[in-house]
Amino acid sequence: MNTPVRILILEDFPADLELVKHQLKKSEIPLDIRTVDNPSDFEKELTNFAPDLILSDYNLPQFTALDALKILKSRGLDTPLILVTGTQSDETAVECLKAGAEDYILKNNLVRLNSAIYNALEKRDTLREKNAALTALKESETRYRNLFVNSTDMVYTLDAKGHATSLNPAFKILTGFEPAEWIGRHFSEIIHRIDYAYLHELVRKVMKGATIPPSEIRLLRKNGNYIFVEFTAVPLYEHGAVKGVLGIVRDISGRKRAEEQIREQADLLNLTRDIITLRHPDGEILFWNQAAETLLGWTAKEAIGKNAFQMQLRGKEKFHQNVYNELLEKGHWQGEVKLQTKSGGEILVDSRWTLIKDGARNQHTILTVSTNVTEQRKLEAQFLRAQRLESIGTLASGIAHDLNNMLMPIMLASHILSKKVTDEEGRNLLQTVQASAEQGANLIKQVLSFGRGMEGERTLVQVRYLVKDVYKILDKTFPKNIDVRVIEPKELPLVNANSTQLHQVLMNLCVNARDAMPNGGTLTIETGELFIDEHYAQIHIDAKTGPYIIISVADSGIGIPDSIKEKIFDPFFTTKEPGQGTGLGLATVFNIVKGHDGFITLTSEPGKGTTFKIYIPAILAENEKQPAVVQSEWPGGRGEWLLVAEDNASVREITRTTLDGYGYHVLTANDGAEAVGLFAQNRSMIKAVILDMSMPIMDGPSTMRALKKIDPDIAIIGVSGLQASRSLDKNLESELYAFLQKPYTTLTLLTTLNSLLHKDRE
Repeated sequence: MNTPVRILILEDFPADLELVKHQLKKSEIPLDIRTVDNPSDFEKELTNFAPDLILSDYNLPQFTALDALKILKSRGLDTPLILVTGTQSDETAVECLKAGAEDYILKNNLVRLNSAIYNALEKRDTLREKNAALTALKESETRYRNLFVNSTDMVYTLDAKGHATSLNPAFKILTGFEPAEWIGRHFSEIIHRIDYAYLHELVRKVMKGATIPPSEIRLLRKNGNYIFVEFTAVPLYEHGAVKGVLGIVRDISGRKRAEEQIREQADLLNLTRDIITLRHPDGEILFWNQAAETLLGWTAKEAIGKNAFQMQLRGKEKFHQNVYNELLEKGHWQGEVKLQTKSGGEILVDSRWTLIKDGARNQHTILTVSTNVTEQRKLEAQFLRAQRLESIGTLASGIAHDLNNMLMPIMLASHILSKKVTDEEGRNLLQTVQASAEQGANLIKQVLSFGRGMEGERTLVQVRYLVKDVYKILDKTFPKNIDVRVIEPKELPLVNANSTQLHQVLMNLCVNARDAMPNGGTLTIETGELFIDEHYAQIHIDAKTGPYIIISVADSGIGIPDSIKEKIFDPFFTTKEPGQGTGLGLATVFNIVKGHDGFITLTSEPGKGTTFKIYIPAILAENEKQPAVVQSEWPGGRGEWLLVAEDNASVREITRTTLDGYGYHVLTANDGAEAVGLFAQNRSMIKAVILDMSMPIMDGPSTMRALKKIDPDIAIIGVSGLQASRSLDKNLESELYAFLQKPYTTLTLLTTLNSLLHKDRE
C-alpha cells in the first residue's frame, strides 16, 4: 500500500493509547492515526477523516463501543471496528461481535493487533468488490431487460440446435407473429429457403465461438410476404461454454428499396457522356458518375468522400465561392470552367450548377452537369486562327510590292554610298544598313510563305555562322545596357534548313529577350549538340531519337508568368501595348521550327529570366557516326531508394519509369512541400534526392534548405531548365552534389547517380 491507512482510535486513557500506538508502529503498513474520546468528536471525524478502520475501547466516559457501532450502522458505513479493551469478558466480546465488530483484542495481548487490522481491511475490500459486482450485475440485468422489452429492433436467442428460446416484443412488429407462437420453433421455419444454407453456416460458426458481422437475409411475415432484414449473431455463454446464439434483427426493406432506386438512377446517369457530380458546398464529393471517371481519371471509389478543391477544382476556391453566392441567390449557374484531371492535365467544360436544398435539415448540396468542350474550343480556335492567317496572307500579298519598293532605294543607296564613304566606321554602318535591308526583303518573302503556308528553299546550313551574323546586328543595334554573349563549340554538325527562316527565328527570340529586359541585363545565345534518347523523346511528343542541334536564347529579364506560358505561341497573342507588337513573332518561331521537324522548349520563372531552346535535327557527315549506345551496359542501381521532386507530371513519370527500369526504387513528389514530407517519413532509406529547382508552393532552394535541416548529409542533384547560376545562389549551389541542366539524357542521369552512390564499385 502506498496510501496511508486512516485509523481512528476511541480511547480515553493516555497510557493505553500509547501502548496501542507503539504496537501500530511495528506494522509495515503506512498509517494515519487520529484519536477521539467522545461521541461528538467521533461523528465529526467520521465525516472529516473518513477512517478506513476504527480501534475502540469498550468503555469510555460518555459512550461505549456498542454506541460507536450503532452510529456506524445508522450512517450506513461499512468501516470495520476492532474492539481493544482491558475487560476480559467473553460476554462483552460476543455482544460486540454480534453488533458488528470485526475482532476482539485484549490490551494485555496487543501482539495480534496488526494482523487483525490487515485481516479486517482485506475482508472489507473483498466485501466491497462483491457488493459492487452484484450491483453492476443488477444494473446490467435491468438495462438488458429494458433493451429487450423496449427495443424497436428484434432481439432473439437460440439454443445450440437453432430453436428460439426468447423473442422480444419487436418480433411481432417485424413479422406480425406473437413471440409465444415461435418459442421452441427452429429458425429455418421463418427465413427464405434460399437463405437457409447461408444462415445455417453462420450459426454453426457462432456455436464455435465466432462473432458474425451484420448480414442480410429475407424473413417471413404473417401475411406470407418476405422482408429484407439485417441481423447480427454472437455466442451466448454459460459457465464458459457456448450454449446458444444471441442477436439483433433490423428491418432494412426501406433501405433496400432506396438502394435499388439509387442504382437505377445511377445506371441512367452513367449512360450520359456528361460529367455528373454531387457535392457539399465545402467540396466533399457525394456522387461521381462513369463519365467523370472516364474524363477526369479518378474512379468513383477514389473520388467519393474526397474534397473537390484538392482534385479537379484545385486553386479555384475563390471562383467557387463567387459561384456559390450566385447559387444561393438564383439557385443555378452556368459557365465554362477548367477542371484538372488525375494525370495533371486540364479539360474545359461547359458546366451547369444547381443548388439542391434540404429544408428539413437546413443543408445544401450542389449538382453539377458538365459537358466536355475542350476539343470543340480547340477546333473553333484553329478555325479562327486559319481565318486570321488567311487574312495575313492576303494582306501580305497586297503590301509586299510596296514594301519591296521601299527597301530597294535603301539597298541601292547603301551600295552607292559604300563607294563614297572612306572611313572604316562609316563603311561598317553602311554594311549593317545593307544587310538589314536585304534581311528585311527576305522577311517579306517569309511573311508571304507563312501566310500562304509555303515552304522556303532549304540547304545545308552551319548554325555557327548564322549566330555570328545575328550577333553583329545585335551588337550594333541593341542598347548598351544589354550584354550580348555567344557561347559555341568549335565544330557543329550541319542542319538542313532555310537560313532566312532560322535567322528570323533567332531575331524574333532576341528582340523578345531585349523587350523583357527594359533595365538591361544579359542575353546569351548558346549552341550545342545533343543525341536524344528514348527517355527524352517520351517527354516531348515532337522529339524523335537521333542527333540534334540546340540553339539556346536566354535572358535575365522579367520572366513569363505560368498563367500565359501555354498561350505565348498562339497567333496574335501578345502582352505588349497596342502598336508595339503583332503577336505573330513567337507563332512564326513555332511554325518555322516545327516545319524543320524540330521542337522548342521554354523555361521561365518570374524575376529570373527566360530560356528558349530550339532543337533542329542534325545532319551527320558520312565519316561521322553517332557512337553506339548500349543501354544494357549503362550504370544501374542496386535497389537504392531515390526521391524525385518534379512539378511537371510527364517529366516526373518518365524519370520514375526510367530509374525503376535501371534498378532503383523511386518515391515521387509534385512539389517541394510534399518532397519534405516524404523525406521526413522515409529518411532512413532515401539515399539521394533529384530536385527540380523551379517548383510551385515551395521552390527548389527552399526545399533544399528544409531537406538539409532534416539531414545535413543527404546528397541532392539539382535539375533545371535555367542555368545553375540563375536557379540558386552560390552557397546553395556548392551544397549540391551535381547540377543537371534540362534536357539531360538517361546516360547523364545514370552516370551522375552511379558516381554518387557507387563510388566503391570496382
